[in-house]
Amino acid sequence: MATLKDVAKLAEVSVTTVSRVINNRGYISTDTYNKVHDAMKVLNYQPDEIARSLLKKQTNLIGLIVPSITHPFFSVVIEEIEKNAAKKGYKLLLINSNNRTEATVDAMNMLKANKTAGIVLCNRTLDFDKYVDSSFPIISLERENVKDSIVIACDNFRGGELAANLLISKGCKHLVHISGSYGIKLPANQREEGFSSVCEENNVNYHIIRTTEEQFLEKNYIQQINEVFKKHPKVDGIFASSDIIGMQVIQYCHSNKIDVPGKLKVVGFDNINESEYIYPRLTTIEQPIATMCEHAINLISKSNEGEIVAKNTLFPVNLIERQST
Repeated sequence: MATLKDVAKLAEVSVTTVSRVINNRGYISTDTYNKVHDAMKVLNYQPDEIARSLLKKQTNLIGLIVPSITHPFFSVVIEEIEKNAAKKGYKLLLINSNNRTEATVDAMNMLKANKTAGIVLCNRTLDFDKYVDSSFPIISLERENVKDSIVIACDNFRGGELAANLLISKGCKHLVHISGSYGIKLPANQREEGFSSVCEENNVNYHIIRTTEEQFLEKNYIQQINEVFKKHPKVDGIFASSDIIGMQVIQYCHSNKIDVPGKLKVVGFDNINESEYIYPRLTTIEQPIATMCEHAINLISKSNEGEIVAKNTLFPVNLIERQST
């Protein structure tokens, strides 16, 4: 069985350097990193994870808690977090909470007990102040600031502004925003507020239709979409708080022979892959989720190395205009 010394000899570096590479500590050049990992592969060397955990008083695991693994947005989050965690030498422990507070609490307790290097939390309902633990970082992805947590978000307020400004510039006079759940520190709050502020500044008639957490999990918004056209028959512009909702609006219009974008213009939010394949292709507000996930892993890594990191990071959003407007 190969040893640390064997790896060091083959890679032509010191045992200390091999240890630093394995434990992701300090600066390591790309050339040295590659030489050590190539030697490990040749020798089929497997680091002693238990010994490493005892030495570091933590594992190389990062916990990721999401409300739904089947939701297209969180599928991208999972992929990006796992990819960037691997680059830093971390393994990913994925937990699907199904948006249940009890499941999230159990997951947080389990991750703390197992000395996790950090947690990326995407849960939509739990007020997790009491789970913030200075012994490891908790990253709140796309949530408002919670005491002592590290928050990464996109500029959701600006996203709402961009959507409203676009629809108004296209001549829309009767706008509807199909919002997400409101009042539980979610991105939907800021998107709605940004949208509303622009409508009011321009004296444009608008209405808000809110959805539920149950509909988020089921990914079925037909009830609210029916309500839009029943209560607001003059609607000529819709801003959906997610691409899932926006695509279902377009599908409804297909079924009911409503011309998009001729009679109705639609804007979504997220820029998930599917938004580009529906017809007409969905105009959307893009949040840089890949960059946000990379930043989350970098913050966990820096925190574990003793660096002081920013408590709040806000990323800009971009308007991606396609055929639905």
